[in-house]
This record gives sequence, C-alpha cells and structure tokens, in this order.
Amino acid sequence: MRILARPTQCQTYPFWPQQLISKYDWALTSKECEGVLLDPTSDADIVPNDRILKETVIHEVHRSGESMTYSEIESLVAELDPDMLHAFDQLQSFLTAQWASAIDTATRAADSADQLGHGKVPAYTAGYSTDDSNHWTPQGPLFLQRYLRYTGAAPAASEVLKLQSSLTDAKDVNTTKAGATPPAPSSPGRLLAHVQTALVQSPAFVKWLSLATGVSPTGSRSEVRRLRPGLDYTLAHQATTSSPPIILDAVLCFCDDVSQEGDDEAPWSASGFECYMRAVADGVGDVAAAAFNGEDSTDEDDDAAPVQIGAQNNTLSLVVRDTSTMKFVKFVSCRERGSRWDVNVEYTLPNP
Repeated sequence: MRILARPTQCQTYPFWPQQLISKYDWALTSKECEGVLLDPTSDADIVPNDRILKETVIHEVHRSGESMTYSEIESLVAELDPDMLHAFDQLQSFLTAQWASAIDTATRAADSADQLGHGKVPAYTAGYSTDDSNHWTPQGPLFLQRYLRYTGAAPAASEVLKLQSSLTDAKDVNTTKAGATPPAPSSPGRLLAHVQTALVQSPAFVKWLSLATGVSPTGSRSEVRRLRPGLDYTLAHQATTSSPPIILDAVLCFCDDVSQEGDDEAPWSASGFECYMRAVADGVGDVAAAAFNGEDSTDEDDDAAPVQIGAQNNTLSLVVRDTSTMKFVKFVSCRERGSRWDVNVEYTLPNP
C-alpha cells in the first residue's frame, strides 16, 4: 500500500514543473495556447505548482478536442496550495468555493429533511428515494456493507449551465453561504453525479492522475455514495477474484466537519473514516486494531499498520493499494452532524 505521496516516498514531486516539461509535450500552436496555457517557450512562464492540475487538464482537453471549456474546468477545480502537492495524502479545498458551497447547502438540507445526525435515532429507510431526479438505492449485503448509492440521472446540460451561471455570478464567496437555497439542480445526488461524470470520469482528469502519481490507469469504476449517521458502513474483505488488480483509489469527500463550541471531540474523529489494512489469513483483517489506529504497532510492522484517512469536507484522497490490502469505511456515528457523501472512484492499474 502506498499513500500518495509523502516526500520520503516520492522524491521527484518537489520538481514537478521540470518533470512535467520533460514528460509532456507542451508545444501547442499559438491559437491553442491563447487564453489557455502560459507561454510554453519561456522558462519564466513555467506553470507553477498551484496551477498544475488546472493547466494540465485544460491542455489535455484542447489536445483531445473535447468540448469542456476553460471556464467549465475552472468552475469545478480550485487553485491548489503548492504545499499540498508535496504531501499528497489529501488535497483539501479541491473544488472551487462556489461549487463546494452549493454541494454543502444541498447535503445539509437533505440530512435535515431526513432527520439524520446530531444524535437522532435514524429511520432505517432514511434517504431512500425512487424519484429519477434523486434516486438513491441501498447497497448490501449487510454482512459486508450498507450505504446508499445514487442511481438517478445526472443533471441535463441546461441545468448545469443554469447552475454554472449562478455560481459564476457569485464571484464573492460570501454570497454563497451555507443555508442559502442553491440554484437547480439542488439535489445532492445530481450535483455529485455531475462531478462524477464531468470531472473524475473525464480523460483529462485521468491524464492528470497519471502525471501526478506516476501510474497509468487502464480502467475505472465509480459511484456516488451516502453513508448515513447511525446506519451505514463498509467492512474490510478481500477480493474474490484469483488475480485482483492493483487499484488507485480517488475519493472526493463532503461532510460537515466544522468544529463548534462545546464539542467533546472533533467531528469525524472516531467514525466515518476510511481505513486501509493488510489482509490476514482469513481474508478479513483485524478491524479492532484498525479502530485503534495501530497504536501498538512497532517500527518493524509499520508497513502493516492500519492507515486511517479521516472524512474532511471538499477533500480528495489518493491511495494506491495492492492485492494484499483491504479497505473499509468505519460505521458513521449518529452523533455526527450529517452524512458522509463522496464520489468514490477505483482506477485499475497494470500489474507490475
């Protein structure tokens, strides 16, 4: 298992601009570069780290002839802190503030309507819906997992344009505060489905992942999940196939993680986290050890110690796991303020 990418594990990451220049053809025509990329012929205009994602995605979109425009990409992906690229466990504030706020407003409204979180006893069918515009389906079997998967339609292009227009007009982040009514599509499922289809499933995003991580995905599967407080979880188990592939996990998480006065503990510190652990002989793993974050592990077994990735709002986590690594999401406590929502993507990698 490899968390992407601590500096000790990926020594080349601090040299990203030069590495990308050598690995990638930036020589576009002047027309393609205009308003899209910095001047590729000037050393003074090497793309800085905090723009590497956006510029790379835009570059790839223009080369492939896709219809996604600069403004559409810019509306989804926020500028990245250069320091985050050197410690690549989790990329915080991943989507722009406007998009993150729209998703935050929609998810809070859904949790409030379903009476979830804040210690409330949840209804077993909370969040179930068969409406095509907001269709959530329970996933099982219960001895392995329970959560809701969005199976409704992604928003139509006209809805996205309307939403994008509203968000673009709100250039001051303070005009898109939590609690305000977001523009259509207001369903959290439809909002996250748009992120799923327009961003993480796009060839441009896969190209960026390849450049960022040094691995080249050969396929993928993705889903939009809702793990409800007091109800949902996934359990660690090994793949049943004889030769399971190596996986790059990309999980874009959303949750209410703001600490408030009077909190006994930080939100999401003891539940709803994603955990990676080595499989043992029975193919199940020591979940109890994982729950305690491997506190008793020694230097000799650090590689086998469970790794926890806490739920954080608007945060992308990247993890490469091999065939002997399992993962699970810890049961979400009813004391959390709401659900854990995420876009969960598994990219298959070629076996070494």
